[in-house]
This record gives sequence, structure tokens and C-alpha cells, in this order.
Amino acid sequence: MKDLMKDRLINLANAQEFMADAADKMAKWDQSQLVMENSAFESLNLSDEVLNLSKNGSQMVGRLLECMQSMLENPCELEHEKVKVVLEELISSFGRIDGASVNLNEISHRIEAEAAIQREIEEGIKKTLNEVAESIDSATACVEFLMSEF
Repeated sequence: MKDLMKDRLINLANAQEFMADAADKMAKWDQSQLVMENSAFESLNLSDEVLNLSKNGSQMVGRLLECMQSMLENPCELEHEKVKVVLEELISSFGRIDGASVNLNEISHRIEAEAAIQREIEEGIKKTLNEVAESIDSATACVEFLMSEF
């Protein structure tokens, strides 16, 4: 009986070590989670800024095209068409930047939402690990008490 209890005590001691290791990993996960959340927030802010800049750039290029069309009184039709083509390509480029910015913005929102979900999961795991640790501590104290009786 004494050997069995001794084996159980060793098992419980090992479990305590595993719990300490799990707690260390949870602390690292927590730190990593904070980094991910901050990165997602920074990405979101950056994508919002890029989105706004690209929209403003598109509007400015559109106004520039209108100004060029009214200012140039067509001294040379060929040059006028070249400028118009270049400006239309520039507007198209800004449109692609705008589309990419919208996609980046949506991805950033998803990352932020996923980080919040992971935070909730982490809190649940922490609670469970604390309960397990308390149970192991209680069982260890019980076995130590019984061992002292023999």
C-alpha cells in the first residue's frame, strides 16, 4: 500500500511539473497574443490610411485630367491624347491600389476578430488549467497526509 501511495505521489509531482510547464507556455502564448493583436491593430490603421490616400489620389488625378483637358486648347492633338492616356492609366492604377487596400482592410478586420476569439479561448484554457492545478495540489496534500500516517 505504501509503495502504491508513493507511486501516486510521484505521478502527482510529475503532473505538477507538467502544469508548471503548461503555465509557462500559456504565458508565452499570452505574450504572442498581445503581439498579434497589436500587429493587427497597426495593420488595420495602415490599411485605412492607404485606402484614404488612394481615394484622395484618384480624386486628384481625376481633377488633373479635367484641368488638363480644359487648359490645353489642343495645340497638338497627338500630345493631348498621350497626356490623356497616361492620366487614364494613372487613374486605373489608383483604382487597383484602392481595390488592394479594401482587401487588406478586410483581412485586417478578420485578423483582429480572430485575435479576440483566440483571447477568449486562452482565458478558458487558463481557467481549466488553474482548476486542474488546484485539484492536483489537493490530491498531493491528501497523499502527503496519508503518507505521514504510515
